[in-house]
Amino acid sequence: NLLTEIGEMMITSGAHTARIIRNLERIAKGLGYHCELVLTYTGIVISVYKENKLKAHTLARTVKAKGLNFETISEISILSWDVLENKISISEIKSILKKIKEKTVYSNLQLYVLAPFASVALCMLFDGDWLQSLIVYISTLCGYFARRTLMLKHHNHIFAFFIGATISPLLIHFSGIFFNIQVKEALVVSVLYLIPGAVMINSFIDYLEGYFESGTARFIYSLMIVLMIA
Repeated sequence: NLLTEIGEMMITSGAHTARIIRNLERIAKGLGYHCELVLTYTGIVISVYKENKLKAHTLARTVKAKGLNFETISEISILSWDVLENKISISEIKSILKKIKEKTVYSNLQLYVLAPFASVALCMLFDGDWLQSLIVYISTLCGYFARRTLMLKHHNHIFAFFIGATISPLLIHFSGIFFNIQVKEALVVSVLYLIPGAVMINSFIDYLEGYFESGTARFIYSLMIVLMIA
């Protein structure tokens, strides 16, 4: 149960397959067990045993949530080495995991206020003026808020990306009509926050590491998001 919980945390935080397996095997070894894993983009199957494989305990769990939290991945990696080297107990591991889960990297206010500045910076990089930058900020904020709200309420992720990709360009387009200005640069960067860069990178890493099923699932998921943006 403990290893499955850790694996689920890493999948939902955006870790690639090889890193998840390394961390789980390290923790199992530190606790005096062997483990065998089957990971997909939507689930985890893990078998744990001491010496005899015929006496293994197997657990499967579906993982539906998707997200990115590199802080969580880093903390779990540090924890896995601590378990291996210092042989800390399961109760201590659970206590540390609880703290990792409760740790807030950014507040909602920080996310909503600061995230749109990435789009603003790219707009300025493409020679957009201050008015276009302001329009980009507002459109990104509205689209990002809508997409994140839908995802936090566990609506379909693909649908959430579609809504975000609809709201931001629409706001920019209507702003261009209302103010009678050129908004080409603003439109170019309007969907920056929707690009599934981390998923694509993880897909490529999975292919390099030989985890073709997981890599293909990630690749198809990222293509679906790109289709929603288009």
